[in-house]
Amino acid sequence: MGGEVAVPDVEEKIKIKVKRFAGKDRYETAALVAKEWKECHRVVIAVGHDFIGINQALQEAKKNRCPIILIKPDEIPKEAEEVLEELNANESIIVECPNLNNTVKAQIKAHIVEEIKSNWEERAKEAIDKANETIIKAKNISGTITNATTAAASKLIINAEYHLSKAVEAFEEENYGKAFGLAIAAKENAENAIRIIQGIKGGTLGKEVHKWEEKINTSGVDEIVQQLSEEAENYGIKLEIKKKVKKVEYRQVKSEMG
Repeated sequence: MGGEVAVPDVEEKIKIKVKRFAGKDRYETAALVAKEWKECHRVVIAVGHDFIGINQALQEAKKNRCPIILIKPDEIPKEAEEVLEELNANESIIVECPNLNNTVKAQIKAHIVEEIKSNWEERAKEAIDKANETIIKAKNISGTITNATTAAASKLIINAEYHLSKAVEAFEEENYGKAFGLAIAAKENAENAIRIIQGIKGGTLGKEVHKWEEKINTSGVDEIVQQLSEEAENYGIKLEIKKKVKKVEYRQVKSEMG
């Protein structure tokens, strides 16, 4: 379930014929899977970027033997609306998310028969911790800024750290919905940085790398490093730039005593 960027091709490894459900994003992918039910009066609805909520949704879907529909916190994607109509679903179980807009909840046509709630403070804290872990991983595998790939990844890491700092601020202000949303944004930026570093450059990631290629061709690597450093500093972030280490080769010269 998912495209080759999210889920690499494993058919060759496991030697089993598989059917891939791959939409343009997680929302369309979930809708494609849901259509396999043909008709189902009940669905479970979760916010697509809420990794904790999706785990809860999986448990509810298993218990109710029904599909999962993914929505955005501020919008019901077209694919989700269409599949709800196709399934003729008239009941829904919604997994609450800290930053889910109440207006969006009101737009869900399938009658909400149950709402799965949890502690917003705990959810926000978990999201912040996950974001921090992902940023650390991205920073650990990022290299010296020498090309468009490393420049694009560094920019995403800067964005991730900025969003994380704002998430922590919101959490301290007890604005857990805002903290959750910012932490999710931080995690997604760091995940995209990791994908770019690992050579995955499909879709928007490829466009991002191409953008930095053009910048480097115009300004040069040193200028780009300076720009990124200044941007990070403006955000109160220290950009860690790994220095190149020149390798010195030593040859052992054997001399014969004559």
